[in-house]
Amino acid sequence: MAEAYKVPGPLPDKSFHVVGAAIVAIVVPTIAVALRYCSRGLAKAGFWWDDWIIIISLVVNSLPLFVHLAY
Repeated sequence: MAEAYKVPGPLPDKSFHVVGAAIVAIVVPTIAVALRYCSRGLAKAGFWWDDWIIIISLVVNSLPLFVHLAY
């Protein structure tokens, strides 16, 4: 008969990798959007509907990451 498979020990904790990835996934897009708004302001190009959609999508896409970091 085949022997039962034994787990060699506890699995390593990778939670800080997940938290680090969540933080990077929040910070990098936020910096990119801030730079876009700064460049639009410096160029006096004005803001149009796509700029407001970017803010909305940044918030909507960051909410699950904030929830993940809270728990």
